[in-house]
Amino acid sequence: ETDHSWLRAQLLFYLGTAAGFMGDFEQMRSLYTQAKELFEQVGDRSAVADVLKDQGAMLILESKYVESIDSLLKSIQLCYKLDHKQYITTGLCWLSVAFGMRGMPDQLQASIYAAQLQGAADNLMETIGLTPWTDSNPFVQVVHQYIRSQVSEQQWTEAWAFGRSLT
Repeated sequence: ETDHSWLRAQLLFYLGTAAGFMGDFEQMRSLYTQAKELFEQVGDRSAVADVLKDQGAMLILESKYVESIDSLLKSIQLCYKLDHKQYITTGLCWLSVAFGMRGMPDQLQASIYAAQLQGAADNLMETIGLTPWTDSNPFVQVVHQYIRSQVSEQQWTEAWAFGRSLT
């Protein structure tokens, strides 16, 4: 227990992440919701965006792709207003995975959307000098490879280049 709302929210946020990695998704959602509400109460919009981004990423683990996309889009929109390029970039990376894994309207088109989003994220990463931990995580790399395998190398490269050209 703490009377410091921001610190309590931060601890709930970390506990939510731990619960997600342990596969306790119900607990994860509860903790993220509590953290987000407290961050909103204290007016920390950047922390709200961070919670939404991480929750969106964790929802991918739960195979809740529509919810993941919704959470990630909310985070990216908030980050855009805050001009928080790092969170926009990592949000776009996770959005790419969510779109690719969702497989809609079909797996081929979903992979093309994923490549476009990844291209945009890669461009922004290069611009701001960000190297995310996901670039070296074997599990994330396997997921990326699965999404990429749904299209030809030429289709992936063209879609990625289109995304990279976006500003």
